[in-house]
Amino acid sequence: MSGGDQEFAAELIHAFLEEIPQDLKWLEESFENEDVQEIYQASHKIKPNLDLVDSQESYQLVVELNSLAKREAAVDEIRPLYQKALPLIDQLLETLAKDFS
Repeated sequence: MSGGDQEFAAELIHAFLEEIPQDLKWLEESFENEDVQEIYQASHKIKPNLDLVDSQESYQLVVELNSLAKREAAVDEIRPLYQKALPLIDQLLETLAKDFS
């Protein structure tokens, strides 16, 4: 997406590092409240950002999570995907923060 423009790539990564922790907090609160509609909205917001940074495994998990929430599946059915995706996203955030600090 950056076309080799390192400055633009760095701006995208910095935006990702600022937005994703807030979105993850929203998603976590949605699970705590067992609010499937909010889970859907939060995961829908996170999904394209993971695709943008080419984090395929976490992206696929969030796509599945988002799909289940859209179908209004039970929170207990959706939660395992969140529990698998969260450590991957946390590791991604840590790696990107180190690489782009």
